[in-house]
Amino acid sequence: MAAAIEAGCLSNKDLVIATPTLEELGLLEVQDVKERWQTAVKAAEDQRAANIARNVRSKEAKETLEEGADVAMQKVVEEATRGLRIYVCVDISGSMAGSIDRAKVLLEKFLQGFPLEKLHVVVFSTAARVVTIKHPSAAGVRAAFRGIAAGGGTIHGIAMRTLSVFPPSPEEDALVIWVGDEEEQGNFATEVQASGLRPMAFGFLQIKQARGASAAVQKTAAQLGIPCFMMDEATFEDPYAIPRTVRALVASTPVGAAPKAGRVALRVTLVDQILKTDLLQKPAWATA
Repeated sequence: MAAAIEAGCLSNKDLVIATPTLEELGLLEVQDVKERWQTAVKAAEDQRAANIARNVRSKEAKETLEEGADVAMQKVVEEATRGLRIYVCVDISGSMAGSIDRAKVLLEKFLQGFPLEKLHVVVFSTAARVVTIKHPSAAGVRAAFRGIAAGGGTIHGIAMRTLSVFPPSPEEDALVIWVGDEEEQGNFATEVQASGLRPMAFGFLQIKQARGASAAVQKTAAQLGIPCFMMDEATFEDPYAIPRTVRALVASTPVGAAPKAGRVALRVTLVDQILKTDLLQKPAWATA
């Protein structure tokens, strides 16, 4: 194995996948191999490293793999989030009692990909509060949601009222991502409009199916005349699909903010993006 690595027979992806074997053989203690492995992890383009981190024993190897997965996500969405402000609303009402832990696990897989200065997160039930993520990593997301439990009723509008203190700039568009079961009757379009956030789209990660005639998030999007992009929970089981899905969600958000005179537009419409894309190169929205 050491000879194969020295001869360059293993690609970066091969080295990441082989991490448990390298650890078992003691090769992560060999400086040349360790440096080559660290370079491979930093160059990762998907979140497979986060899955592999579960199968290693040393804390150092685990942290390096998790960091590599975080950086991979950040690299994918960095360009797409220019000119976009992200709002994430997590339902912690009583109906989420059996699903809140699952929601937290999913949040750890993608939330750290957004620049913290452009990200605002709230948890809500009959009341809402801001959640502060102090470090752009899965561990940072995990720490921010530690101790949060489900309980109370469901009022989506209160999440929008709480987020209203973080308005987008005139040159920014807003994307609101909902995580929950949308169990509220009717819609909350009036609260969205009153918030002043001007969302161009909703993203919705449905943790479980709403009962009866609920579906408040999708009804509100329809009332506002904006798209509601569904995020399939099964996507988060595939480390290759997560970055593509998040990037596609961001890239597909319609452009509404117009650049000021003399300034270059931070975002372009989907039509303009298609026209500017080489015929043999897929745009971000087409790679999911």
